[in-house]
Amino acid sequence: MFFKTKKVIDKIYMGCGDDYKDGYVGCDVRKTKTAKIICKAWELSKYCKNVNEIYSRHMVEHLTYAEFNETLKDWYKVLNGGG
Repeated sequence: MFFKTKKVIDKIYMGCGDDYKDGYVGCDVRKTKTAKIICKAWELSKYCKNVNEIYSRHMVEHLTYAEFNETLKDWYKVLNGGG
């Protein structure tokens, strides 16, 4: 699902795959049964804002250094209080 406008979401589970974490909105680069947001890790700010927490497990090691750098910059923009 793509949101037409940026949504205020409390907690994001980035790179969720098929995993579900209670209280989190799933986000993945590919469509899965639990992902509600489909985007690259460094494009999260296009879909949400004012996030209190971004949880990621076994995801960032698959990014290149440049992608990881862009991801951290993007997550900083998305998180409440500037990260």
